[in-house]
Amino acid sequence: MTRVGAIGLFSGGLDSILACRVVASLDIQVTAVQFVSPFFDDALLDRREAYRAEVRDKYGIDARIVDISREYIELLKNPKHGYGKHFNPCIDCKIFMLTRDRKS
Repeated sequence: MTRVGAIGLFSGGLDSILACRVVASLDIQVTAVQFVSPFFDDALLDRREAYRAEVRDKYGIDARIVDISREYIELLKNPKHGYGKHFNPCIDCKIFMLTRDRKS
């Protein structure tokens, strides 16, 4: 029987750690995808393997770092749903990450 797999958006915060661990506890192989750009977590690019090992050792989660810098900058120049305001700071950013995660 083939083991079911899942991809989780991973920020390294408590919510994404718990989400990945809960899914993994259901005997589902979880790959945590952490996006980086010049605006968030780009320092991880210099220590990809060390970070992956750290996440694996601490949380038992396989992690992958994906640099979305170029695509993200282009999105910010011309967001499909506008720049947003109030409770909608960046719907395009979330849509982009979810769509990009599916392709990873």
